[in-house]
Amino acid sequence: MSNEKTVKHLLDQAGVLVKAKELVKINYESRLAPNFSPIVLFNLHETDLSSVIAYFLDPKAAHAQGSLFLRYFCKAVESQEFLDQSGRHPAAGFGSFSKETLVRTEYAVQEGRYDILLTDNKHAICIENKPWASDGNEQLLRYSHALKKDYPEWLLVYLSTQDPSEVSTGQSDEVLSHTVTLSYSELIDVFREALPKVQATSVATFLNFFIDYLREKILGETPMADESISKLVQENFMQAKLISEAYEQVSEEAWKSFCAKLEDTCKNKYSEKLEFKCAEGIRTSRRRTHFSFKPSNRDWFICFEKSDSCRLRSFYWGITVYSGVSVEERNRITEVLNEEMGRETCAVERWWPWWVWGQEKEVVEGTPLTNFPRNLDQKACIDMMLSEDGGELAQIVWRNVDKILSLIESGKI
Repeated sequence: MSNEKTVKHLLDQAGVLVKAKELVKINYESRLAPNFSPIVLFNLHETDLSSVIAYFLDPKAAHAQGSLFLRYFCKAVESQEFLDQSGRHPAAGFGSFSKETLVRTEYAVQEGRYDILLTDNKHAICIENKPWASDGNEQLLRYSHALKKDYPEWLLVYLSTQDPSEVSTGQSDEVLSHTVTLSYSELIDVFREALPKVQATSVATFLNFFIDYLREKILGETPMADESISKLVQENFMQAKLISEAYEQVSEEAWKSFCAKLEDTCKNKYSEKLEFKCAEGIRTSRRRTHFSFKPSNRDWFICFEKSDSCRLRSFYWGITVYSGVSVEERNRITEVLNEEMGRETCAVERWWPWWVWGQEKEVVEGTPLTNFPRNLDQKACIDMMLSEDGGELAQIVWRNVDKILSLIESGKI
């Protein structure tokens, strides 16, 4: 049987299983609630995530598990190499944090505000939490100066889905020799490793919900495939591999095609009003996949960006600014867009004075979009990106761009 026929046969089999799964869901969902997660009801922002992480790391917190999570976290940190490519690891002394450790969030110093700070008598670990936001100008460099003044032994942990940028580190040898990265996948592993030793059922239940939240909302992972589909893939591994590779190729082609259409429209319709930029690769490490529009008379961008490092998932959009934009202008952007766009910013950040998540619900073909989607790896979105004009997906982009341009022309921002 040819590859084409075997692949089609596999897709047909998977289609049958998916339909069967949907029938089971209809009949049993009310009893099992497999998609229930109370955490999503609270719409966590970056500072909220830091608070939850700090809560588990705090040996004095009400979870009553003492330094359990802190020990596993320090163990994970000690296994990371410093960013200076020396091959060195943090000294084992950083694992000496105990039940006396102080854990603080949003800790203000002259050079900025630490997301999470762990301290004992002489050691300090500053955790810079970057689930979505871009790096601040010389942010890690400034933090390193502050930590060096206050603590004999200090360490920066960059918690993110990607490495810190040169903009943040300033390419300083001191920063690179005191900074390690910890991915959200590794943080999840920390919690999973500690989970069997959690004695309180309520704490273990909440931690499981939190792990699932991180997997879906930060890493962009989809729920695990059920056993029947996993078995089908295992039995037809090479055909499934071909489908996976084709999926990646179609996604790349759709993204590049969509960006090209936006660029053409920008040049033809907006002439000198807007400058279009994009990052074409879907898989990213240091720079996030995005497309943006810079108004000619402003030092900021209208930017559509994704936090998922591999797939067309977890999109947000808003205004991101250059370092020279004043506090007054950033505040005005926040205030005006909160009122005029009908949605308040998810969080006010130094480089993103106004931003919102994409629409989370599934995109249905033929149904008008009210907001830019959070996830573009849906058939309806892929079809629109590959269409001649970008379809409704391009139209929602231009509606948002036009709205912001009108606010510029009216002098509101």
